[in-house]
Amino acid sequence: MAQTYLMYIESITLEERQETQRLFEEYKFIYVDQKKFELSVQGNGVYMTVIPEGLPDGGIQSVDDCITVSQLGFKLYDILKTASSFKFAQVGYEADNHFEPDGLLKEASYYKDFDGLVISNSIADRESNYSDFERFNATHLWKPYHGEAFVQASKVNGKWQSEVVWSYAENDLDRKS
Repeated sequence: MAQTYLMYIESITLEERQETQRLFEEYKFIYVDQKKFELSVQGNGVYMTVIPEGLPDGGIQSVDDCITVSQLGFKLYDILKTASSFKFAQVGYEADNHFEPDGLLKEASYYKDFDGLVISNSIADRESNYSDFERFNATHLWKPYHGEAFVQASKVNGKWQSEVVWSYAENDLDRKS
């Protein structure tokens, strides 16, 4: 099954999305361990995605994949820190499928634990479930991103189980630039 690793960003207005999109378009590539990933930036209305091209379609299949994808995520967040005009953002596999319109306010108890979720100050001001979020930049708060995990599924006694084989956060790797 094809999965796409991306940063999903939602803005309040078309102009805000265009401003954030221009910021990401200035970065043509991201390098991780001397491997070059071209950034594909796509916008539609108030929504946009930033996709580092060149990752395998099947998701994280190894510890090396986990490290590479995590480093890409950290670099995308570093770029996003320079943006001020967006409502929320998150990086991950199929991150654009995780959000419902107005869900950040209506279902805050569900979204508040999303690793790497960045929300505007205005959302945080309207919903107390985000009170433990940390400062991301002057206009946003976040649940800090800790990197990805390599998860394997197996069938045990006729039931599927998932096991985290290796986690970027649990191995306390230094962030590489």
